[in-house]
Amino acid sequence: MKKIYVTHEVKGDISRTVVKACSMRAELLKIGRLSKLTVIGRGNVRMLKEVTRKLAKV
Repeated sequence: MKKIYVTHEVKGDISRTVVKACSMRAELLKIGRLSKLTVIGRGNVRMLKEVTRKLAKV
């Protein structure tokens, strides 16, 4: 089973969510209504993007 590590930080209007799984890393940075999602690594990028977006809403 794969291990997924999640960190979520919020400071005022800025929120940062980092998800690490195997050799991939996704970072979602939100400032107000603007957001930027960056994925680094090789593998199932679509799944990691979807997981990151869902976890950022929680």
